[in-house]
Amino acid sequence: MKPRDKIKVLGVRSLSDKELLAVILGSGSKKRSVYSLARQISQIINNGDSSAEWLYKRICRIKGIGDAKALSVISAVELGKRLFQNPRAQINCTKDVWLLTKDIGSKRQECVFVIYLDSRKQFIAKREIALGCTNCAAIDVKLILFWAFRLSAFAFVLVHNHPSGECKPSKEDYLTTEKVREVAFLLELDFCDHVIVTKWDYRSII
Repeated sequence: MKPRDKIKVLGVRSLSDKELLAVILGSGSKKRSVYSLARQISQIINNGDSSAEWLYKRICRIKGIGDAKALSVISAVELGKRLFQNPRAQINCTKDVWLLTKDIGSKRQECVFVIYLDSRKQFIAKREIALGCTNCAAIDVKLILFWAFRLSAFAFVLVHNHPSGECKPSKEDYLTTEKVREVAFLLELDFCDHVIVTKWDYRSII
């Protein structure tokens, strides 16, 4: 039974890693079947570095794999990481926040994320609400609240990076914290923390 037919009959969980990759690739090359290519890619993913850059370079070396197929594979791998990386993590301290957002610490532009939580402080979703901002106080609080209600969240954590590598809060950071706190209180939402992250460090403003 072909993988696509197998999904329809038995469900996607019935497929092996090789079969899932075969579906992602769609077809083989003139000299190699899609299963042969999928088997080699599966070995690379399971036995090597997990970084997207390393994976892309290794997959592109496989005869019969073009740029489009390689990009499809690494995109699927990245999506899997994002969706299933501790999706119900519980936020108990600032370090828990950092573990969920430390990837933004190395970004060259200042960006702002919000982590939304349920009534047990368990992770619901992470949303980027600002990118390339120079003034944290200019964050649109309405957008923070929009996603809170859209996701039926009971609590949230505000997170932003300092590309400079300095964790010390600015005057604007404190102003933003107070503004968000006041609005969240009025709407009975628990504003748990405001965290600054860098490549190597983190700090709570609250």
